[in-house]
Amino acid sequence: MAAATQPMPMTGANFAFFGITSSGKSTMLNQFLGKQVAATGAGDTTTQVQRYDGNGFSLYDIPGKNDEVSYFTMEYVAFWKGLTARLVLITATVKEMTSVCRVLDAINLTYDIVVSKFDQHQEDERDQLKAQIHAEIKQLELKGVENVWFVSSKYPQMFDDWLQMVHSLTGRSYNFNNMTIKNKTETDSRIIFFSQSETNITTSKLVQDQFSLQLNKLNSMGFNDENKNRQLLIKKNSDSEILSLAH
Repeated sequence: MAAATQPMPMTGANFAFFGITSSGKSTMLNQFLGKQVAATGAGDTTTQVQRYDGNGFSLYDIPGKNDEVSYFTMEYVAFWKGLTARLVLITATVKEMTSVCRVLDAINLTYDIVVSKFDQHQEDERDQLKAQIHAEIKQLELKGVENVWFVSSKYPQMFDDWLQMVHSLTGRSYNFNNMTIKNKTETDSRIIFFSQSETNITTSKLVQDQFSLQLNKLNSMGFNDENKNRQLLIKKNSDSEILSLAH
């Protein structure tokens, strides 16, 4: 029955974000839209799909469940099939969203797994976490995983995967008036989709340069624990104009 269900007709580019409570969905939505539209840090208040419209694209916040039964309805299947891309957000293990991934696999849909709070893991533990996530995907035999991204929803400039993820999403095909269209060029697509987010990333590059200068200065002064130095600077500048631009 699910295999025979037709995709829901949708115009433009449509991206859905799946994740349990405190997975960073709201923060990521706000970063993509370039403004505060989704409440953050309020717990799991979402009980229905929330839609947020951008310039030529729509983002969907999916209720924070890892429940196979709740999602396996024909309406959900049609909706999932109509999406341009599906992003499954996790913080520390794929097992947070195993049931959702299995539903997507069952109906032959691809999806990206996004480790959304990579900044909260110690620097010397990050390679181990990457290996763990890839091992879990293999162990769980998840066949629909298209990409795995390691990012910070709060500080997107910290990791290269953020910009690569945006480029990947904006380069995908999408439906327009029931026709499949491929974005003409990556540059054009970045203007149409996530335009404000791209502006934020450009600004964040300037922020990162200033941040790096501060970090190098601390290192040169004999403070050799780079991770502690980084956290110190983030805390020191959290209310300043510099870091506020990066949020």
